[in-house]
Amino acid sequence: MELIDIVDANGMPTGKTIEKREAHTRGTLHRGSHIWAYDDIGSVFLQRRARMKGQNPGAWDIIAGHTKAGEDPVDTAIRELYEEIGIAASKDALVSQPPRRYVYRSGVNHCDVIIFPYLLRLTIPVESCTLQREEVDAVQYVDMNELERDVSSPTPIRTYAQEPAYWQEIISTLRAI
Repeated sequence: MELIDIVDANGMPTGKTIEKREAHTRGTLHRGSHIWAYDDIGSVFLQRRARMKGQNPGAWDIIAGHTKAGEDPVDTAIRELYEEIGIAASKDALVSQPPRRYVYRSGVNHCDVIIFPYLLRLTIPVESCTLQREEVDAVQYVDMNELERDVSSPTPIRTYAQEPAYWQEIISTLRAI
């Protein structure tokens, strides 16, 4: 059982907690962190969600995770990087971006989350990642131009966990660096 903080519209904990699965059934507002990782040659680091995942199995995504009860979103980002792909990062390496609200509905799943995104410059080859197989099937760098074309296509090469507008926001932010 994983407890998460219930938060207000600004992403601040209310002092109450809820089990993550219940939060997704009820649509209870909570927090999560996203890591928009990139390299020096214009590529975005993507991970493919494990096929056994309940939400978006087998889809390509950014590194992400729910903020546990009592945890700060930047600590969530650091924890998820290490747990999912075996990368140890410091708080100084993460560049905070403005939080945004994300609502996802699919079947009985109703996720209402304040996302705290962070930029992370990666200089490691994908072969050096240690994947948490329950979460991640594969990782790869994808050229930003290719990613932009693919997420905008009516017939994309890859299946993505996020909406095209969110990918466009990531790409625009990374291009401005």
